[in-house]
Amino acid sequence: MKLYEPLQKSEEQKPKTQIKSGNFKINPRFCSEVTLITGKRGSGKSHTAGVIAEEMYKQNIQFIFFDTQNANQGLLNLPNVRKVSLNENAVNIAKEVNSSGQSIVIENNADLDKYQEWVSKFLNTFMNEARRGVRTIFFDEIHLLCPLMKKTPCSMQILRLVTTMRSTGIGVVMITQRPATCDTTIINQADNLFLHKVSGLRDLEILKELMSYEIFENREIKELVINTRNFKAGECVIISDSLKIGGVV
Repeated sequence: MKLYEPLQKSEEQKPKTQIKSGNFKINPRFCSEVTLITGKRGSGKSHTAGVIAEEMYKQNIQFIFFDTQNANQGLLNLPNVRKVSLNENAVNIAKEVNSSGQSIVIENNADLDKYQEWVSKFLNTFMNEARRGVRTIFFDEIHLLCPLMKKTPCSMQILRLVTTMRSTGIGVVMITQRPATCDTTIINQADNLFLHKVSGLRDLEILKELMSYEIFENREIKELVINTRNFKAGECVIISDSLKIGGVV
């Protein structure tokens, strides 16, 4: 497992590199893995997720973005990225994106119950008819779709997605400000971690549990994870075997 410096440091230290389009290099392996982006509100999670999606777009890798809080509607400025409304038929949309390979952003314009039902219908059809090929599904505010100790209409579909669909090339990016409130089985599937400012003690404990005991016993990693409590907006630690950042492998 590789450890990268915080992507943005304080002004006195001068940033080594930042999460921005152009120096963030993804690859098919990363796009078919499970990634967790976490941090407090306003810490930069949505920006990070947006940059990942943009880099996928540049490499002709399809993304499907469930934009629960409508925080990544800027992705619709990319040519040929389609906006999808919950007023559209979820089954038909799933079949369409499976066959076309077009990237979409799903706007949440309904209450949570209807949104969860729509996600469930979409994923059920999408997975049952999945073609082979690398593509990534983003879930903003995953804790609203798969909360801890509570089943929702879409939680079983998301569990199936993160545990069984990697062989078809489907990856998942989960975004949440409170990993401690998420279904632990789903969160524990994460291969890659993007850690923005995290201050809740229970959230820090969950992040420790995501890493193997041996990895967390590495003092450098342990200190960086704990130090996320002091991060400013935009600062981030990435723990991943799959990424290339700013030319560093």
